Amino acid sequence: MDIMNKTSLNGSGVETLLHQMNNTLVQFNETVAFQKLKPPFSYLLVVGTLSIFGIIGNILTLIVLWKRKQWTSVNVLIGLMSLSDLCALLVLSSIFLQVSIFNRFYDQTVYFQDAFISSSNLCAVIIGSERAFAVRRPLKFRDIWSLKITLKLYTSGYLISIGFILMRCLISELISYSFFQNHVYLIYFIALRGFPFIIILVTNCLMIHGVVENSRRMLKMIDHNIDKNRIRKETVITKTVIALTTIYFVCMIPHRIAVGLKHAGIIIEDREIVYYVQNTVEIFNFSINIVIYTTSSKLFRTEYKNLICSALNPCRRSAGPISQEI
Repeated sequence: MDIMNKTSLNGSGVETLLHQMNNTLVQFNETVAFQKLKPPFSYLLVVGTLSIFGIIGNILTLIVLWKRKQWTSVNVLIGLMSLSDLCALLVLSSIFLQVSIFNRFYDQTVYFQDAFISSSNLCAVIIGSERAFAVRRPLKFRDIWSLKITLKLYTSGYLISIGFILMRCLISELISYSFFQNHVYLIYFIALRGFPFIIILVTNCLMIHGVVENSRRMLKMIDHNIDKNRIRKETVITKTVIALTTIYFVCMIPHRIAVGLKHAGIIIEDREIVYYVQNTVEIFNFSINIVIYTTSSKLFRTEYKNLICSALNPCRRSAGPISQEI
């Protein structure tokens, strides 16, 4: 009996040891595989250029919003998105540096990367939902929606996202990284990346439909009508948001497709190329916002120009801000 008990104990000990070794081996193999990536100079040049442009653009946007001091719902969301994009760019553009210098520091960086990207996705979802409501109910929107509602939506949504990220951390560290990859990753990815993807698509369709309907509605209204001016203002703001969320949605597509194909086992070879494309598109997504604001918003265009001119020539006085929300 004692021999059998010892055998069973030894067997369970061996199973535990094998389980730990398997988990360590999976993480080691992925880290080593990542370390072996030798990106071409052209890739590093593109990523570096996009990252520097995006970092400068997001910093300029934050400065413009701070100087404007009009903390409306849209401006707050744009500020949160710019801050999230800035942090995400710093992480994404320095991944190879992290792996080569800090070795396994990359494993912990993924959690911060997911947190920043989730915040940016959430801002895009809320700003799209708000504008979809505003453009369809332009005369009632300001009486119903408030900054408090926006902050509550962001806080509750972000806490849920952080909960999923903590779940990933606990399962990977306490149970098994391979268990997370095989059984939990798909649920995790759908929650943090899939649902925002679908919601942005739906809100974009609603915003476009609302803009078209309002354009037809304004044609039938007389000039200098108070209601017409309110509708026009909501429509102008919504057009900027449509440009922002459309680019956001398009840049999401390659990453979602790549993850789905890799999870299904369809992509086994050429994973390096898939990773390069996926990472470049994400960096482009977080870098392009300043171009969207400049081309679609007269207020942002003027304020960027004033900010740059005042930086180059501090003695020159910039023009006063335009009285608009965007």
